[in-house]
Amino acid sequence: MMIKVELLREEDEESYSNFLCQCENSMAQHTLEWRDVVKELLGDTPYYFIAKENNQIVGALPSFIKESAIGNIINSVPFAGGYGGVIVRSDIRDKENIYETLLDYAIYFAKNKECILMTIITSPFSYDFDIYIRKFKPDFILEKFMQYIDLDRTLSYKKNIHRKIKKAVKSNIKVIEDVSIGDLNQFYEIYKKRLLILDGPVYPAACFEIIHKYLKKQKFLFAEYKGKIISGILLVYHDEIIDYFMAAMNDAYSFTEANTLLIDYAIKWSKENGFKYWNWQSSPSKESDVYKFKARWGGDDGKHYYLTKIIGDISNLKKCALNNIKKEYEWHFVMPYDNFIAYGVDE
Repeated sequence: MMIKVELLREEDEESYSNFLCQCENSMAQHTLEWRDVVKELLGDTPYYFIAKENNQIVGALPSFIKESAIGNIINSVPFAGGYGGVIVRSDIRDKENIYETLLDYAIYFAKNKECILMTIITSPFSYDFDIYIRKFKPDFILEKFMQYIDLDRTLSYKKNIHRKIKKAVKSNIKVIEDVSIGDLNQFYEIYKKRLLILDGPVYPAACFEIIHKYLKKQKFLFAEYKGKIISGILLVYHDEIIDYFMAAMNDAYSFTEANTLLIDYAIKWSKENGFKYWNWQSSPSKESDVYKFKARWGGDDGKHYYLTKIIGDISNLKKCALNNIKKEYEWHFVMPYDNFIAYGVDE
């Protein structure tokens, strides 16, 4: 197979979008719409590497460069909740050749852009870890877990989930799909308050509006109680996979179980519309309440990986305090925390 790798050009964008629909397990984070979200939110420069055979796209690797005086980095997908990596057309048998050619080209390109680190965030549904080990040869490997539901199976909620749904129905919770900017702003305030309580990282204020603006395949669902929005969910999707990307509820109304009703509505909508996988994404730990809540809906655990390769001089990075690194590369993965500690990086 004679493969040629080049950067995606504007005239290739329609072909690229069609190509994604010919790939098993392509995700929202592989799309050009996601590129536009990341570019506007974070200011990264996108570079989509495409592999062609006989002038037809057979593989791709979406990537983004974050420029910094400390050192430029390139990630397959920055931003929390992102999955990416190499994607290959489903009918291709010699996938390793495409992976190798794309990765070699991307590394060469990133070095010329003075990047010091390259990170591939893999898809949990691609099962290509062994190929990356052979062809990418990462210096650092961070294993992460996620939870998902195979929507081809019969849904199997635990009994307490059914009880919570009945309680929400009795509370006269109304599910809203028609979204206005006012609704998005209300949802953001609920989300921000919730994350501050949990001491978690808060998405930028413009996040929801930008996603609503650029992503064609997204769905905001809100729960209304006595005329007031008290809970919301953001779903992003492509082809067969739908991501439970973000959710938040006003704690003052937790007694209504509105969030449970929203999730039930969203899962059933996903199943009825032919999606194969409901991706819960990750949780803080398998001991966390978040993990246990998701487990009550049935489903399985899966794995994905952050694979990082040193491709330049990281001496400046080693000299920086960890807090400065976090500020400089906000919303970007740099390398596993344990490796910073091993290098003697101070808090």
